[in-house]
Amino acid sequence: MRLTGVTIMLLASCVLTGTVRAQSPDIISFHGNGQLTWTNSNSNLFYQVQWAASLIGTGVWQSSYATLSDIQSTNPTVTTPVPMFYRVAATSNRVSFPAQLPKSGQTTTYHTGDDAWWATNSVGVAWPNPRFTVGTGTSSNCVTDKLTGLMWLKNPDATARDWATAITYCEGLDGDNGRGNHSDWRLPNWCELASLVNLGQTDQGTWLNTQGFTGVQSDFYWSSTTLVANPNFAWFVYFLSGGVNYAGKTAAYCVWPVRGGQ
Repeated sequence: MRLTGVTIMLLASCVLTGTVRAQSPDIISFHGNGQLTWTNSNSNLFYQVQWAASLIGTGVWQSSYATLSDIQSTNPTVTTPVPMFYRVAATSNRVSFPAQLPKSGQTTTYHTGDDAWWATNSVGVAWPNPRFTVGTGTSSNCVTDKLTGLMWLKNPDATARDWATAITYCEGLDGDNGRGNHSDWRLPNWCELASLVNLGQTDQGTWLNTQGFTGVQSDFYWSSTTLVANPNFAWFVYFLSGGVNYAGKTAAYCVWPVRGGQ
């Protein structure tokens, strides 16, 4: 994980029993249901929750793909879900890729120092093999990405929807029809959606349909991320070339529901 900025501040480490080992008075409360609240004395700061499965060893702190978008708020207090062990970091600049970045998938080298040249060395996280696993039984229409921990619908609906309707559609899905009894489906943010891109392929949809998915279109898919410069626009991923761009929220694009993983 890489934090960029002039100020990095560890605020707290806690466990779900409610015992708080506070390292800053900015932590004002911890709720046993897994909600952390801290004061937001400087609304110019970006906050990020980091988690660890245990506190044994070095380099245990991680960031889930669910928190790829930095938390910034003008509210006097901020509340966010937290896992078993957590801490909050604050920086004056946006966090650059707080989660581990996967290798791009490109293996053809055109020039020393290009992406594929580095990919054969140490840049990027190696993909697990297999990367995607298809659920069984009541989860037969779910695919888990072992790299990111995200769970995707195996067969995303090809119906094109505008952005607001896309959000409503995803959040309205229940656990029936092979969706594993899960009801927390949502529209992915653009970092999550782009994590499915394999830049070693010329057609992302065709490739993904060989990885356990079915019915993925080589088309535009909405993300939940709004364009900051114009809130009437939102980001999308093009599952042919793998490109990322933005469009007006009234445009009708495909929708691929995701949930936070296991």
